[in-house]
Amino acid sequence: MRSRPLRNFEAAVPLLVFALVWPTPAQGQCEPGWSPLGSGLELQQGGLISDMAVFDDGSGPALYIAGGGFSVNGVPGHYIAKWDGFEWSTVGGGTDGWTLVVTTYDDGSGEALYAFGSFTSAGGLPARRAARWDGFGWNPLGEGLIRGKVPYLYVATVFDDGTGRGLYVGGGISEAGGVSVSGIAKWDGVRWSDVGGGVTGSLSAVGGLAVFDDGSGPALYAGGHFTWAGGVPARNIAKWDGNRWWPLGDGVSAGSVIPYLQALTMFDDGSGPALFAGGSFSQPVHFMACWDGRSWSAVGEPLNQRVQVLHSFDDGRGPMLYAGGRFVRAGTLRVNLVARWDGAAWSNLGAGLGDARAGVFGVTTYDDGTGPGLFFGGNFQTAGNFAVPGVAKWGCVRGDLNCDGVLNGGDIDPFFLALSDPAAYQTAFPSCNIQLGDMNGDRRVNAADIDPFFICLGRGACP
Repeated sequence: MRSRPLRNFEAAVPLLVFALVWPTPAQGQCEPGWSPLGSGLELQQGGLISDMAVFDDGSGPALYIAGGGFSVNGVPGHYIAKWDGFEWSTVGGGTDGWTLVVTTYDDGSGEALYAFGSFTSAGGLPARRAARWDGFGWNPLGEGLIRGKVPYLYVATVFDDGTGRGLYVGGGISEAGGVSVSGIAKWDGVRWSDVGGGVTGSLSAVGGLAVFDDGSGPALYAGGHFTWAGGVPARNIAKWDGNRWWPLGDGVSAGSVIPYLQALTMFDDGSGPALFAGGSFSQPVHFMACWDGRSWSAVGEPLNQRVQVLHSFDDGRGPMLYAGGRFVRAGTLRVNLVARWDGAAWSNLGAGLGDARAGVFGVTTYDDGTGPGLFFGGNFQTAGNFAVPGVAKWGCVRGDLNCDGVLNGGDIDPFFLALSDPAAYQTAFPSCNIQLGDMNGDRRVNAADIDPFFICLGRGACP
């Protein structure tokens, strides 16, 4: 007979004596919702989270955030911090200035975390705007980078141009490792090199990079603010095939406003793989457009402000495209800085993030033990109904054992059922993930989770 949900703590204790550790059934799905990322991270006035990446330093995959103006456990975050799913920590002394971009790359010696920004040292060692963290210490990337017409480094991604995988870095760059470059440079693990003459124009800066195959083979696509790429006319977006640059139709522009393309990603919305671009532009359409390899097209109802990040994610209902930035509406729909595109229409993510004065600058996918979720970074102060310090999760909510997207009193009975009879719980809630009951991070659902469950229940959320 299937066990009935237990009504109180006292009823659960006798059963738990014999059920401290149960085999974990296969994970199910959940109703996604917003969650804060514990305590310990504080965002000061003017601070923001500019980028995010997942890296395993040997102790398990963790979420790394970059930016500035934040502290970790009461001490300065040194412009980069680590979240392991339960606790925040600093990273090897961090950097001495804003860290704007973090990504991972394997140069042949093992995967490492790469950081770029306006710093001059990392972990106390000289590192000019570029550094590598291997889990033990920081190291510079050759002679580093020198800024060009704009002071920022915006983006980095990995691409194989036929000579091996390299790390491509875009931004306001005029020199890399002593080599003259323009807006974009390549690091192969040993040295820096130019990328086909780079991009030129009034700002000569790259703000978005992505790899996409338009049918002629994988290529690197660069967006930003420029009018030429490798001597070829290209309006703010161009394609690098490993040998030369190519324009994408008439590109993007913004009339009298300075155009800037800063988000690129590949996504298949059901009509075939395409390149999606976001930024502050109005031509061929406003703020977001799709390139299918031949022409540009709109992406549903227009967003009302610039798009700063794009990321594809499958929450169990199929892959969808997520956009973040400074917009608050998609057509007439209120979305508040983040929105989801399913190939036919935009939808919101609950109450969204922050307000019209804030923005989203980073996004990535990370599994904190409750299943893969979307993590957003920026300078927003709210996520759904929760106060947050510029970073929040959209995904399964820890402790949400009835899978309605929130942690509340409705989860008490399912929680105790999961503790006392996991098989019965999975029968009663077949689409739910029992690991949402792991409240203390030991990857088990047992009696040790009871106190953390009630602490989180009192707060209404728990990392």
